[in-house]
Amino acid sequence: MSENVNDNTVYFQPNISLDVSDNSQNVSFESDISVYIHIPFCEKKCFFCSIETYQNYTGELLDSYVDALVMELENRKNLLKQKNVRCIHFGGGTPSVINTQHLKKILNVLNECIPDLKEKEIVFESSPASITIEHIKTITEYGKLSLNLGIQTFDEKILQGVNRATNIEQLKELFNEAQKYNLHTLGIDLICNLPLSDPTTTIRDINLALEMGINYFSLYPLRMEAKTVLYNNYETVFSKMAPLEKQVEVFETAKELFLSKGFERFSIYHFNGTGRINHLYSRLQINGGEWIGFGAGANSYYQEQIFSNVSNVKKYIEKQKAGISSIEANRKLNMTDKIAREIVYSLRCGKISKNYYMERYGKHIYNSFSNIFEILKEKEYIEENEKEILLTTQGNFHLSVIEKMVFDRMKIN
Repeated sequence: MSENVNDNTVYFQPNISLDVSDNSQNVSFESDISVYIHIPFCEKKCFFCSIETYQNYTGELLDSYVDALVMELENRKNLLKQKNVRCIHFGGGTPSVINTQHLKKILNVLNECIPDLKEKEIVFESSPASITIEHIKTITEYGKLSLNLGIQTFDEKILQGVNRATNIEQLKELFNEAQKYNLHTLGIDLICNLPLSDPTTTIRDINLALEMGINYFSLYPLRMEAKTVLYNNYETVFSKMAPLEKQVEVFETAKELFLSKGFERFSIYHFNGTGRINHLYSRLQINGGEWIGFGAGANSYYQEQIFSNVSNVKKYIEKQKAGISSIEANRKLNMTDKIAREIVYSLRCGKISKNYYMERYGKHIYNSFSNIFEILKEKEYIEENEKEILLTTQGNFHLSVIEKMVFDRMKIN
């Protein structure tokens, strides 16, 4: 579960605004931040995706949305100018559905309030169906591009079963051409247990990607999220999936393959083979860093509060045109909330230090979450020793369930 995008949690009504007016230029900000840009549009809906996105959109709607995004960025220029913005992350949805003119509008505003943007990492999530060399060329004119494509698998038959398609030969041409632009990172997402895949599918995908020059991988297990086509057809889907023990074995084999190639594993799902620090947005988020989200449905974490923008695209556009803040709700984090967030991010790195929570919060981690940990141990999703709580390999495959249990604990406080 990501906090980038509004998850429909009902938060308290806002008591402060993220918008910084011209008379607040002397405000002192203490920490670095990341910028998240949300593009909630997709060419079509993947059968495994639960994120609220728009399909069958018009060019006019895209134009209006980008104009609204630019307005929101303009309204928060002073905030961004006074912070050390470490990185920019375009997510969605599918950011590559916007054209280069849209991109330039957004990047021009960021360039005005981030003096050294050229030295910053810009992560651009994209689809093989819509990414172009023009996108790549445009972004590299503004900053260090980490291009990330949602491949999921190179197997055409498997992709058809989840409403996706990839032309491998076109991808090879794209990757070859992209290398000319001195990318900071060239990465892909893979899902290691899609329906119809077998124990050899993921390893074949990884080896093919390595041959293409891919140097960053996000390797996920399939999440059976509610309100998705796969979830609604669970029995049929489950019958086409390998047994869990085989899925776990594949994940472990893939992990060992990456490590044997010298890749850094900076979270349980992310493998970096570039030899340099990248995907800073994810790293900073895992380490409790602040970020400001822009766009319909985007969340922000700032001054120990979580802010949520209105998720409906048309309402978001209307609010920006009217000069009204798009923030519809926020929650001031209490002690339990803070611990819950840190538990989730710690587990994304595979383990929780018991001593850390005692030193930081003056209370044992079990004080608020003992019932959850007992359930997780019974399910063999975690194990523990005197100093640490460790996520098991089986727990890797159920992290979304674990995160929901922890975040639900936040909602009742």
